[in-house]
Amino acid sequence: MAKDNTADLSVAAGEVRELRRAALDLGKALRSFGKSDFFDTGEDASDDAAMIVREGQRMAHALQERFGQLEKRAEKSLREHPGTWAAGLLGVIGFGLVLGLILRHRD
Repeated sequence: MAKDNTADLSVAAGEVRELRRAALDLGKALRSFGKSDFFDTGEDASDDAAMIVREGQRMAHALQERFGQLEKRAEKSLREHPGTWAAGLLGVIGFGLVLGLILRHRD
């Protein structure tokens, strides 16, 4: 179950990185044109910007759907295996307490 969630998050993170990379590439291209070329090619830049906005909205919607699916999977897993989740939560709390004690003794 955790591998599926991690894979979904990895794909979503990859899509966000891809969108960020496209926006950075557009910014670099606009800087290279200079102001005079920018005004001459303003329509092209406007079309590219609109395309990036649409693509960003599509990716945001896809991410929202994926996170919704992850949330449903986590709820289902919690309902089916509450003991496992409780043990995991207690383990995380215990680790935090031990780490806190170790760091406190260093000071």
